Amino acid sequence: MIFKGVRLLHIVPAHFLSSSSFSDTETLVNLQWKKFALHPKINPKETSSIPGGGIAKFLLEDCEKEGIPFVILILVCSEGNNYPEAFQMVERLNDWLNLKQKEDSSNWKMPISWTLPYGNAAPKTIY
Repeated sequence: MIFKGVRLLHIVPAHFLSSSSFSDTETLVNLQWKKFALHPKINPKETSSIPGGGIAKFLLEDCEKEGIPFVILILVCSEGNNYPEAFQMVERLNDWLNLKQKEDSSNWKMPISWTLPYGNAAPKTIY
């Protein structure tokens, strides 16, 4: 399956965190990525510094200790079907890293593991 029209999905702002040894934050800012920060009403001692970020916080801390350049790309999304956000994330990474030629990047292939993670599609007869 190929997802077309990925460029239309740039509606969720991209955020990033980086280790202090990563020296090219200007490029990320030029790509309109915003430096990630918790909302002022959230106490960082009571929550992860990256809600829903899994091990990203720990990787960042370890890379910081070792002086390894490291960047985390963050797209805030809700639970459920996040295919659009996944394609948006890969498109944002492509903007930065040039993984694929721009003329080819609108046709990202969906991994086969995503085929039916939410079960079968609703029967068309119910509509």
